[in-house]
Amino acid sequence: MANINDKVTIFTAAMRTDFMTAYDQLRPVGMTPWTSFVTQVPSTARIEQYPWMSPPPRLKQWKGKRNYTEPDYSKYKVENLEYDAAESVKLRDIEDDQTGGFGARMKTMAADVINFPGRECIKLAVNNGMCFDGSNFFADSHTVGTGDNNLTFDAASNDGATHKVLSFIKTGAIKPLLWQQRKDKGLRDNGNTPQSEEEKRVKFWYDYEGAPAFGFWWDAIYTAITDTPTVNEVETILKNIEVAFRGFKLDQADPIEDAWWPHEQLVFDTTSIVHIVNPTLENLFRTVLTVENLQAGTAGGTKTNIYRGHGDLLVSGFLGS
Repeated sequence: MANINDKVTIFTAAMRTDFMTAYDQLRPVGMTPWTSFVTQVPSTARIEQYPWMSPPPRLKQWKGKRNYTEPDYSKYKVENLEYDAAESVKLRDIEDDQTGGFGARMKTMAADVINFPGRECIKLAVNNGMCFDGSNFFADSHTVGTGDNNLTFDAASNDGATHKVLSFIKTGAIKPLLWQQRKDKGLRDNGNTPQSEEEKRVKFWYDYEGAPAFGFWWDAIYTAITDTPTVNEVETILKNIEVAFRGFKLDQADPIEDAWWPHEQLVFDTTSIVHIVNPTLENLFRTVLTVENLQAGTAGGTKTNIYRGHGDLLVSGFLGS
């Protein structure tokens, strides 16, 4: 019969295996929804600076000499934060083989680690702090570029509900949200140590270090909705979002360059934009984004749904109920 030390060794090895199996299955790029609107930035310092985020120079006709431009060195700094998840298991449960469900807990913990950067980035967007140009990420006007990416819509239902919608462009070289990835120390434990024996427990912990940050404001729109919209009003909301994206204009790195509307030719579809809504709005937005025909107002009849396939759809509780 195996002694307690052998059982602890077997148990901790199994927990690491369960964790890493789930982690490796979810880790590949594209397996997590948040990778479509978040750029992972390798981080090697406690605080990262972003001096390169102003619009770059554009091609223009050669006039006999080069006009060199420089980035508008912003003072945007983001400090990495420390995170952890910790679990404790009684030695008695290990000795009596009462640990059958802990593997599932470790798999769930692995899924949370994979999804964690996306969760923190959505929370950052909802809290709407300062971005690289010194203004709030979602604002009526910006100090770098022109445009209003802080929209409002008043629905006719008058039910008193409030809703939030985040719309992110997915095709930029830099996504609208960033995740600074500094340290991922993996799953560790104190099995078969004097501390474990003293406390009569085996402890597992996961240490993580990084931080969410803002990318380019012109690749993101926040829509605050007063009262719950109808399907036809969701069409109007999507139209407003599209018009706003089309109207964003970037500063010229060189005064002789052409004006720059970064999204004037963008094709709005599931590969280019994602809309994140709360659970209450999920079915309304899913209907508008997927069905072929919609009801044509209050008069009855149907019409072709021009917003079918207009974008991808995600749901987050951080946007409300």
